[in-house]
Amino acid sequence: MINFPNKNELEELTNFNSPFCLTIYSPFIDPNGGTNPNRIEFKNLLQEAKATLLSAGANLKEVEMTLKPALGLLSDREFWPIQHEGLVLFMHHKLFLYYHMPDNEMQYKITVGKGFDLEPLLKIMNKNKSYFVLSLGHKDVQFYEGDNYGLKQIHLKGFPTDMEGTLNIDENPNWTEGHPIGALS
Repeated sequence: MINFPNKNELEELTNFNSPFCLTIYSPFIDPNGGTNPNRIEFKNLLQEAKATLLSAGANLKEVEMTLKPALGLLSDREFWPIQHEGLVLFMHHKLFLYYHMPDNEMQYKITVGKGFDLEPLLKIMNKNKSYFVLSLGHKDVQFYEGDNYGLKQIHLKGFPTDMEGTLNIDENPNWTEGHPIGALS
């Protein structure tokens, strides 16, 4: 399921300026056989990330601590299979966040630096437009938030759940109107 960083997570990623911040962008690979190429590609990307961190000057202990949560995803059955979603990971030995992104917007990219590479993520997020939907019915009122990739119901405290009670509608939908027919003489 596509998910984006919330405001607090985005602020944390933006302000995190330690050396050896690892960012991985990985698009979806369409399976064509019995094995999951996305899981295999993810494993290969983590090996490449390890080599990139070591060549950038990170010590082996920090590299292992940085990659440990991502390596845990390899054996997480709930995480796989990813369906038509790219994956973005932000990793440091003090921080680990990942997001499922729209696949058509992503290219492979591994970067290590002082801070995370947020430019591709922000580009995707800026293209995503959000909207709200209010569904009204006599006995059911629902509120939704949506964007280009999904729609989810929002439960608001104090929000009316039905129009009849809230608007004091005194209609009786089961009531029928009768018309007398005059007698013929």
